[in-house]
Amino acid sequence: MLKKNFYTALFVCCFFFGPAQNTSNLIFSQIREENGLSDNHVTCVLKDKQDLVWIGTQDGLNLMDGSSIKVFKHRDKDSTSISNNFINAIKEDGEGNIWIATALGLNVYKKKLQRFFNYPLAASPYSTTAIIFSLAVDNDVIWCGTDGGLVKFNRNNGSSIFLDCGKEEAIGNRKFCNKINYVLQDENKICWLCTASGLWSFDTRNNIFKKEISADNDPKFNPLFLTALNESNNRLWVGSWQYGLKLFDKKTKQVTDYVNPDYPFEISSIVKVPQPGGSEVIWLNGNLNAFNPSTGTFFQYKKPLLLPAYPLVKGNYVSPDNWVWTFTDNGLYVYNPQRQVFNNQVFDTAITTQEVVFGAIKNNVLVCGQGSSICKEYSSDHKLVNDLSSLIYKNGAPGTTSVAALTLTKEDDNSWWMGTTEGIVHFNTATGYTKWFRHKDGDSNSLPRNFVNHIFIDSRQKMWVFPWRQGIWQMDPVSGRCSKVFEGFAATAEARKKLVIADVAEDDQGNLWLCDLDEGIIFYDRATNSFSQPFIAQVGAGVHTARIYKRGDYFYTVANSTIIKWKNKSNCTKISFPPEMDKPVYDFVADQQGKWWFSTKSGLIYFDEEKNIFRRFTTADGLYGNDLDGTIFCAPGGKIFVGTAPFVTSFDPQQIVAVSQSVPGLLLSKFTANGNIIDYSNGNTVNLDHTNNNIVFEWALPDYTNPFRNQYYCRLQGIDSSWRYVGNKGEVQYANLSPGNYTILLRAANSNGDFANENISIHFIIHAPFWKTAWFLFAVLFFIVALLYGLFKRRLNTVKKKIELQQQMNELEMKALRAQMNPHFIFNSLNSIQECIVSKNTDAAYNYLSQFSKLVRRILENSGKETVPLKEEQELMQWYLGLEQLRFTDEFKFSIENNCSNPQTEIPSMIIQPFIENALWHGLVTKKGEKFIRLVFNDDDKGINIQIHDNGIGRKAAALLPKSAGKQSMGLSITKERLQHYSHASSIEIIDLLDEAGNAEGTKVIIHLPHN
Repeated sequence: MLKKNFYTALFVCCFFFGPAQNTSNLIFSQIREENGLSDNHVTCVLKDKQDLVWIGTQDGLNLMDGSSIKVFKHRDKDSTSISNNFINAIKEDGEGNIWIATALGLNVYKKKLQRFFNYPLAASPYSTTAIIFSLAVDNDVIWCGTDGGLVKFNRNNGSSIFLDCGKEEAIGNRKFCNKINYVLQDENKICWLCTASGLWSFDTRNNIFKKEISADNDPKFNPLFLTALNESNNRLWVGSWQYGLKLFDKKTKQVTDYVNPDYPFEISSIVKVPQPGGSEVIWLNGNLNAFNPSTGTFFQYKKPLLLPAYPLVKGNYVSPDNWVWTFTDNGLYVYNPQRQVFNNQVFDTAITTQEVVFGAIKNNVLVCGQGSSICKEYSSDHKLVNDLSSLIYKNGAPGTTSVAALTLTKEDDNSWWMGTTEGIVHFNTATGYTKWFRHKDGDSNSLPRNFVNHIFIDSRQKMWVFPWRQGIWQMDPVSGRCSKVFEGFAATAEARKKLVIADVAEDDQGNLWLCDLDEGIIFYDRATNSFSQPFIAQVGAGVHTARIYKRGDYFYTVANSTIIKWKNKSNCTKISFPPEMDKPVYDFVADQQGKWWFSTKSGLIYFDEEKNIFRRFTTADGLYGNDLDGTIFCAPGGKIFVGTAPFVTSFDPQQIVAVSQSVPGLLLSKFTANGNIIDYSNGNTVNLDHTNNNIVFEWALPDYTNPFRNQYYCRLQGIDSSWRYVGNKGEVQYANLSPGNYTILLRAANSNGDFANENISIHFIIHAPFWKTAWFLFAVLFFIVALLYGLFKRRLNTVKKKIELQQQMNELEMKALRAQMNPHFIFNSLNSIQECIVSKNTDAAYNYLSQFSKLVRRILENSGKETVPLKEEQELMQWYLGLEQLRFTDEFKFSIENNCSNPQTEIPSMIIQPFIENALWHGLVTKKGEKFIRLVFNDDDKGINIQIHDNGIGRKAAALLPKSAGKQSMGLSITKERLQHYSHASSIEIIDLLDEAGNAEGTKVIIHLPHN
């Protein structure tokens, strides 16, 4: 729920009154417990060298990185946790370690180890040194201001020394001298100590204490000193308990007291805040209290309009980028001086019940509302120049003064036409001329309705008027005579639906493009005097359009939150907003550089069409509100005005774009594998074993303008085809990644949509387990080959011995085995397996190897059998053809069909393979196009018929091919001889298949085996 409540408090200063220091809008964003802060009672802040923000509270330490807030708290019996949750001060040393002063000891957080170390300090005879109020870092020394005195801590060896302040003081006063509320070290290695007994200095070079401010040199002396601010010109600003702010001259020892009787309060916080003109203002604690050192005067910023009361400021911190971080008991307020770009004019009451209407009059702006605010002239900085409302209510004005302006059309520099809720008024700001045109009952030549939402004067000086839901009319500007031009397109069951035209633009040929609130884009062809809706197919019917602009040769409007662009009525293109900015659009305008600005329900959107860049600006950037339900207007000087009923905002578009483009670099917060932190350096390749395949990346964009609306994206190359939006928190997890080489890209944009200049790129390798590595697969393959070869040799020797003792049938079976298991087939199969392994296609390798081993095992098992079941011979051929198909890289197809009634029927073993091999290597290997082999088993009363059918080149063509020595003749002759030994009734029939023209279509072999 961190994203839900990011509050923005607006410190809006009035444009017409107030002190000189209070003439601009001060915009503070607020971070509270609702955003993930451990406690609203903020005590201190530090922005470190990595732009990470450390926030100390009374209940825990917080780390904010622009993605999330991480909370650190003390855990009992855990020495790696922080020693206490009450944080008083935070500092950073030269190595990037974070030192924390708590109410129970000194702590350091080492980022590389991501853990805390706790250090007890040397004891004091006056009070405990465990309560540390302040820290100062000097290379290897940490100066600790504690409740018991000043302690020098050596961060190299962890040792500490107590330094007794005020030894020459009375014994009863020494305790107060050693109560160090604040310590700072200046450029001369002098530590300045704010104590309960005045301001002291400590020369770190000779270890000498000296009391600097006392009753002797300060007529308004109170012994309790709380804080100090060093200046390089030997001046020191000091805050005291009772007598306010003091300026101490280090050389002359002179004290100048600044006490404001209107704000009698203690000074516990002093920071200098740079101003736009180069000067500086001192911000103090209290109710937004400040001090101008150039004039020596105190002042107070105005109360935030959106808060019921002043925030009670306990302290301020100015980060290196000049942001101000303000601590209160109601959370942390953040002030970015670079973001003070919006001028918000807030009205006591809404100035209209309709929409604000703008117009340009010379270098000023007309702001038109309702009633007494119907027309006022303002300068570009919102100063009232002329109230024209009385001019409007002249000469035939309606009897009410609650008229609301609806549209404003410029005739010349001084003459205007205004459409209102009570008719049309023509007025001249130079001559004071005013004339009203209103509806008259019974007069068909008058306005059909007084509610006129738009007026347009075309290039031929024809005046087009558009009364509410009355269609399109023309009016004579002198007589006011009106004539209807067009009523509408769509017809309801009762009557034609009349148009509600909101805006008009004219092309170079004098044709008109009109925007209707219900019917979308309408085209008026002047040549044919006809109206049409050319983009219904692309945009849809019944869409809402309220504004149209012509820029160059193109026209633009917004329909259904989509930008529509077209040149003529033949076609249009659509431009979509990014998903995170896809909200209802109220109005839009182009600035003088041709960039688009949209007032939407979720803030102000900027669009650079040329670069296709979208940006969004919200209350976090200084807008008074995010729901900009109103109009937007580009003034003659280039400023853009956004008008709503309760407020008007103006800004310089170039300035706000320039400010928004300043985006910090990305930070890799964490890289873990299976919960283990990976130490990663830029550019290095991370090597992980297969057990560390659950990967988590955390990254952050340290942009704190609206930190919980930053946008995060990632892309894991090879898995993600495009950038993946992960939300407002930079975290992504990949579970059970397979072994391989990976590169992940991480990117982020701030809440305005501006991306960091560089992405984070991390290359990592997840190594396969040893049993899936290439060397292991080669070893397994070698072992299998050796085993098969050994078994083969052993079986071969056994068969040879049997051949010498057995009859000719056994000798022929051995010959058949040799023919079927020729080395060429074995080693080609093994080469195919090797190729799969080398290409890391392990699944194919395992599958190939499995089939090969099954085939070899079955052949060896059947080599000693005279017959085998028909089902086993079918399986053997299935494996053999499958392996051959892999060797042929799927160049041929095969099918096996068994139609025998008894699959256990015995047939001679290895009787079919030679014919299949012959069909492959002599019939199909040189054939072009589709290739197939069909193996069919049939039986009848006489026996079993086996058909081997191929669509090869035929025997005649095969005879012309070069032959392997004895390969074909050996296999077929052995098979024929075996069949004769099996049964004299066995037969082999070879049929040459021919087409109608006598061309070879393949070969069919029919083997007939009688029932044995």
